[in-house]
Amino acid sequence: MYLINSKSDYVKEIQRYISDLYNFVPQTGVYDDKTKTLVKEFQRENNLDETGIVDYQTFNSLFLNHIRKNRLKKSDNTSFSPIKFPINFGESSNEIYQINLLLNKILSYYGIDHILPLSSFYSLKTVDGVKLLRKIYWLEEQDYIDEELYFRLINDYNSILKTEYNM
Repeated sequence: MYLINSKSDYVKEIQRYISDLYNFVPQTGVYDDKTKTLVKEFQRENNLDETGIVDYQTFNSLFLNHIRKNRLKKSDNTSFSPIKFPINFGESSNEIYQINLLLNKILSYYGIDHILPLSSFYSLKTVDGVKLLRKIYWLEEQDYIDEELYFRLINDYNSILKTEYNM
């Protein structure tokens, strides 16, 4: 929860997500009146409690809107490969290799000892890792990777690396 004049990288991330929807939000990292007003507008438009406070539900909705809006845009001069979702047990691809790598890092960050083999095969260990992560994210228990989970993996992985490099 952020109060007026709270400052952090998380607020800057919230402002980035809001900027996707409303053309102007300075990404200062300060939870100012403009940010609060736009959060309230977003909450109203998405049938959320109109508090101006970014709770879990509001953040999740902002994040999903950000994913939907930017999934096909170029980012850092590259574009997301056209991945076909859902990704299921038994499939094999380069993306699954990356997913196994991301799952290992994220589960380790959350203190879960679940080592996945670094392979391009969606194995039973991958299924177990996906189920564990869905539980952490409070998502419906499924054994596949959908678009939402895929982009959350990428976002979390990047946040973890950023945290580690800032230490």
